[in-house]
Amino acid sequence: MSDYDDLFKSDVSNSTKPTPSSLPPEPDLSIDELTREYKVNLRLVLIYIGIMLLASIFQFVYFRAQYPKSDEINQAIEVVESPEVVISASGDLDYPYQMTFTGSFKNIWDRALPKIWVEYDFVDEQGKKIYSVTIDSDQIESGAEFTFSEIELSATNYPDWKISYGLDESSFYYVILYFSQLAITALLFLLIDQWSLKRDWHLFRKKWQSGIGQIFTGLILLYVVSILSQAFLIYVLGVESGSENEQAIASMFSNNPLALFMLFLLLCVFTPLVEELVYRKVIYRFMDRRFGSTVAIISSGLIFGLMHVINYGDFLQAIPYVLMGMVFGWVYHRSKKNIMVTTGMHFLNNLITFLIYFIAVLSQ
Repeated sequence: MSDYDDLFKSDVSNSTKPTPSSLPPEPDLSIDELTREYKVNLRLVLIYIGIMLLASIFQFVYFRAQYPKSDEINQAIEVVESPEVVISASGDLDYPYQMTFTGSFKNIWDRALPKIWVEYDFVDEQGKKIYSVTIDSDQIESGAEFTFSEIELSATNYPDWKISYGLDESSFYYVILYFSQLAITALLFLLIDQWSLKRDWHLFRKKWQSGIGQIFTGLILLYVVSILSQAFLIYVLGVESGSENEQAIASMFSNNPLALFMLFLLLCVFTPLVEELVYRKVIYRFMDRRFGSTVAIISSGLIFGLMHVINYGDFLQAIPYVLMGMVFGWVYHRSKKNIMVTTGMHFLNNLITFLIYFIAVLSQ
């Protein structure tokens, strides 16, 4: 035996088996490219969180500057006619109860109020909120009244309710706020991550037929899980469909052409781009790299869903969003992690929602 034979022996029994965390998620990328991807993804997350925090701080500071004394907020509104709910039979077997809302408020401040809102929280026998109805009006001039009546809603049950009211900024204020927040985030994302976006666009164009098919397949699945989850909420959990996130979006629609154009860009362009980069490119890939695709689909869907309701606390309404997030994750996995496919899905889904609200505004 040669003195140098040991140099050519290897201990196979002690070799490390590859694990999900040690396997590169994109085998076609070099080590340098993967390192760049990790750094870019970290920057995307920091920008996303940072701009959200800045927007929240701005809202707090702005509102405190507008209304420095909390007592002034309550003193600015005078109740002319107490808000009430009258429940009667509707004659519809599916929705046997008809609710009529009435009330009147007056702005007794020395300046215009951007918005007066009245919220009806409907609760079950245990006092748990089932759903809510918000009625509001923008730009109430000094001395003017906000009166509503004969606003009807059909319901499946006969719940109890709690009524609250107050003032807020106008709908257009929130359009500008969210537009600015998402527009700045999207532009920074485009500047920082343009390399991977160009790569995914190039790959999408090479097999565009397959990509288009995946987009429409995913869109159909989105509506299937949305319908099934809404049915589960209504018929199994006894919760009315429609989250407060959806109500907040609906409240921003008006006859203002500029606001509608900004809402189109906000909902159909900036939101799909930003959310897909954060929840799929960053969060999904991070989880996929460490735990595999199944955990990545579930975890990214959970985070996606919870982030859509966390500001409102109606966590049961997260169920449709979670399932939709999992569909996005599954399609992202099937498309070999091409962000253009899920962004296309997201665009079409939000476009349909925008058109529904837009038609509703035109019909008023």
